[in-house]
Amino acid sequence: GRQNVEIGGTTVTQYTLPDDKGLVQTANKNQFSSGDKHALDALFEWKLDSNTTLKLSVDGGEKKMETHTTYNTESKNAEGVIQNLNNRSISSNSNADYINSSLLLRKKFAKKGRTLSVDVKENYKNSKSDGFLNSYLAYPVMDTINHILHLDTTYTNQKKDNSSTSVLFSSTATYTEPLSKVSFLVADYTVIVNNSGAKNYSYDSSAPHVYDALNTRYSSDYRYNIFTNRGGLNYKYVNKKLTLSAGSDVSDTRYSQTDLLAGKNSLNRDYFNVFPTASFNYKLKKQTSISFRYDGSTRQPTISEVQPLQQNTDPLNQTTGNPALKQEFSNRFNLHYNDYKVLSSRYIYSSVNFRTVTDAISTSQHISPAGNTTQYINVDGNYSGSANMGGNFKIKNTLIYLGANVNGSINHSHNFINDTANISDNNSYGFGPEFYYDKEDKFEFSMKPEINFNDNKSTISKFANSYWIFSTDFSGSYQFSKKLSAGTSVDLSIRQQTVIFNKNNNVVKWNAYISEKFLKKSQLELRFSLYDILNQNIGYDRSSMNGIITENRYNTIKRYAMLNMIWNFTHTPAGAAPVKNEQD
Repeated sequence: GRQNVEIGGTTVTQYTLPDDKGLVQTANKNQFSSGDKHALDALFEWKLDSNTTLKLSVDGGEKKMETHTTYNTESKNAEGVIQNLNNRSISSNSNADYINSSLLLRKKFAKKGRTLSVDVKENYKNSKSDGFLNSYLAYPVMDTINHILHLDTTYTNQKKDNSSTSVLFSSTATYTEPLSKVSFLVADYTVIVNNSGAKNYSYDSSAPHVYDALNTRYSSDYRYNIFTNRGGLNYKYVNKKLTLSAGSDVSDTRYSQTDLLAGKNSLNRDYFNVFPTASFNYKLKKQTSISFRYDGSTRQPTISEVQPLQQNTDPLNQTTGNPALKQEFSNRFNLHYNDYKVLSSRYIYSSVNFRTVTDAISTSQHISPAGNTTQYINVDGNYSGSANMGGNFKIKNTLIYLGANVNGSINHSHNFINDTANISDNNSYGFGPEFYYDKEDKFEFSMKPEINFNDNKSTISKFANSYWIFSTDFSGSYQFSKKLSAGTSVDLSIRQQTVIFNKNNNVVKWNAYISEKFLKKSQLELRFSLYDILNQNIGYDRSSMNGIITENRYNTIKRYAMLNMIWNFTHTPAGAAPVKNEQD
């Protein structure tokens, strides 16, 4: 394949600071990339006997890309006074290749319920890139009435040579032993080798078009290897109404971090972890059930989070890895309830999810007119959760279905901003009714309006950025005859403007189609579709985390038309005559 991709857009970031002194950064981006990719995959499955199967899958490929990106960034303080300006261009030529494979062996023994499976996986990726960073950074010097006296400027002209390699190998053996007709014991053992390395070199120019002076501040060569042994036992009980399981895994994880360039950020660490798990599912009725699950898991920091590299590709937002970063441990709780009545077509559902994190990987940020720096750190006290419930039912003696849903989520996170401990609460609440009408082979109509409220607060500031979003999905289709039909859909999004995010981001995306089917059993379909008829589609998202609210606007495909020829087929030819039996 070959692809040419053009990306354009604007990112507005609002930084909340102590004493309500905020900083707003606006970045405009234009990027064009062109490249080729080749990929190959294969699958082989072998049934050795009636109880043993072997499955091998392999895929690999390579990708070459040439990318040119320009940025124009401006930062203003709470009074709207310009704090800095940055224009930069980044070019790169990159090559990447990968190969993934997996081998799965499954065997059933003579004793019913006794099984063995062995799953071996391998993932390899290697990438290299070289390019140039050219950056112009200006800091206006103001007088007492905010008039620019002069500019303090900084120029950066560097060559970037980057390469990275990752190798992931894992092997898991799982054995199931039946204890009775309704109970089982499951034993598993896993070995994981996760090795990665990243070499990022920056060279300053000593003469025109000559880049031979290594800049050690913005360079790093790091190796990050993780070796894990994990095993455990799990008990399962299964009958007609109750499914129950409980158990635990234990693991020993060894980290080896080697700083090949500076030699001062190398260290080795060991972690012993316990991963308890428990779950049950109880059928109150044939179509009614309640279930609960708990499990614990870890997340190892990535090489980009631990590598002691200060990135300057964005001079106003520089990030540095932390070699002392520890793994984080999560506890997850999930509760679900479902109730369905077939005769009345009534359905009720609800679920609650909650997660706590120990040693969560977070950030320590220093935000100032001179630029923002970020380093990864570990914090405690993070938690998040969500809940939703809803249902629908059919109005008696009609073809109308009504329903509604209620949802909410919380996210409580810790970080540091300008050496001040900060706690952020990013919560959202939503509600929406549902309406659906369906007359088979004639008419279909549905509408799902929803309103969501987002509430974002941080302890370092009294400023709160809260806003609501209203959206609705409407769709309908009409069958004029057995062959001819038409349909339409409308997606409406209305987003509340704020003091900082004050642009109109409301969108009405209207699509429509008309379709004609051919042949005896309508196997062939000709469809003409119009997308975004009002030409309002925009790429947009808004997010909030750790006192930082970001709004992205990016280019996307707007109004266009498409003509499709669709052939629906099965293994049995649609026009084939029915098979006659011997009596015929």
